[in-house]
Amino acid sequence: MKSIIVTVVLVFISTLSFSQSKKYNISSKGSKIGTLVMHETNIEGTKHIEVVSQMKVKVVMTVSLMYKLNSVFKNGNLHHSSVTTYVNGHVHSTSVTENKGDHYLLTIDGHSTKKFMKIKFSEAMMYLTEPVGHKWIYSEIDDIMKPIKSLGNHVYEITNPKNGHKSKYYYKDGVLDKTNIPESIVPFFLELI
Repeated sequence: MKSIIVTVVLVFISTLSFSQSKKYNISSKGSKIGTLVMHETNIEGTKHIEVVSQMKVKVVMTVSLMYKLNSVFKNGNLHHSSVTTYVNGHVHSTSVTENKGDHYLLTIDGHSTKKFMKIKFSEAMMYLTEPVGHKWIYSEIDDIMKPIKSLGNHVYEITNPKNGHKSKYYYKDGVLDKTNIPESIVPFFLELI
């Protein structure tokens, strides 16, 4: 009898939780410069997404860049996100987005502002879910909404309204397969390993 109860409890718990990871190579000008790892855990309807990218780029000298993003979604809305970027092992910038009920509190490098909006889809989710039907996407690192449009055949284009740069995202079986990001220090590409 005890083993049946334990089995039922374990089956019940396993139906309430889900976890997956994806790993991408980062390349620029045909050479691998780093990796990006995404991990999602979904427990009782709360989705936790962690994205960590590490790369080394040579501009004038070799620079080590790292990006850590953590986002939490509850009831289909962004509840909290934090992004920390590092340059050569030192914190370069921080960004925190907190759901306060009727608004979000955005704190970038210690400076806070309120934004009255709903965030249902973000860049962290782009690795996990094809953005079918979404017209706007929240950028955790830039703390802005970016327009997204379908180009057909599971390809999407996101425009950064700050500078007009466009990134393309390619999906296979509902999961991000590859992307090009032209707006960083060096243009780079991600490809699922």
